Amino acid sequence: MAVPIIALDVDGVINSFPTSLRKDEKPVWDDLTAFSCPVSLHGGTSFTITHSPTVINRLLEMHTSGQAEIRWLTTWGSEANLELSKGVGFPGDFEVIAERPQFAAYTPLQTTGVKGDDGGWWKLTAFKQLAADNPDRKIIWIDDDLAYDRHAVEFVKNHEGHVLGICPETDYGLTPEHLSRIAQFVAD
Repeated sequence: MAVPIIALDVDGVINSFPTSLRKDEKPVWDDLTAFSCPVSLHGGTSFTITHSPTVINRLLEMHTSGQAEIRWLTTWGSEANLELSKGVGFPGDFEVIAERPQFAAYTPLQTTGVKGDDGGWWKLTAFKQLAADNPDRKIIWIDDDLAYDRHAVEFVKNHEGHVLGICPETDYGLTPEHLSRIAQFVAD
């Protein structure tokens, strides 16, 4: 079987938002680190990127060892290969599955305003094409907005065995349980 593909989002996945947690909640990872990342798509405005080196290292190990191939499926588009990759420790050369169309909403909720409604989420369209183009490869779709589009959820369910959907909570990002599920899916 061909090497599985990991379709990776950034915000809410590798970039968690621990400042959004309630005072009685704790981040999942104890090694969170943050840096300021300029984003040209937003006029050079800098965003704080809070990530766990453990998460980055585990994903990168899968990629560099040939267990899986990481590709970007994020609103960051090709910009994810610039300062963001440099800051978290990725090589900066991951393929970009699709760039966000100029006027497309960032999330399914912005597309329709109604949770679970089909509003033509650009990431789902791109992911469906990726799956169609790679019928012999397992694909892991990791996106914190995945559960908000019922058509995306249905697509993942209808392609069980070929596709694994991982939808982290935005504030936490990927967890040890998510990484275990990914590793198991890749290994099977």
